[in-house]
Amino acid sequence: MSKLSGIMVGSDFYSYKELKQLIIDFPMQVNGWICDVNKTHMYLYYEKAFGLSDPLLTLRDPWNRSIRPWIYYTDDNPTVWQNRKAEHPSRNAMFMPTAPSKAVAYAYTSINDKWIFLYV
Repeated sequence: MSKLSGIMVGSDFYSYKELKQLIIDFPMQVNGWICDVNKTHMYLYYEKAFGLSDPLLTLRDPWNRSIRPWIYYTDDNPTVWQNRKAEHPSRNAMFMPTAPSKAVAYAYTSINDKWIFLYV
């Protein structure tokens, strides 16, 4: 897959209030996703105890859509799930310090051109 085949993650993310409203307007289709916030970091976290499928294997977001390969920097290789141990030495900071402590990987999804952090 070429570097150009990943979608560039934008800088416009949902606030916690917006994310809660989004979930009301567009109910999640996959069980196990929980909306949470840590300080100002809003995200959806997959809790295996509540879900039946593993997003790391299905590559599906909470709305049962394919998670698109994404890039954050122009020199990134497109990825769907980024492991906590970054594959690129400059990406160590990409796993937010406010991410869920049990999370092992993260991805991004978007609705209406605004981005959402996904953690598993």
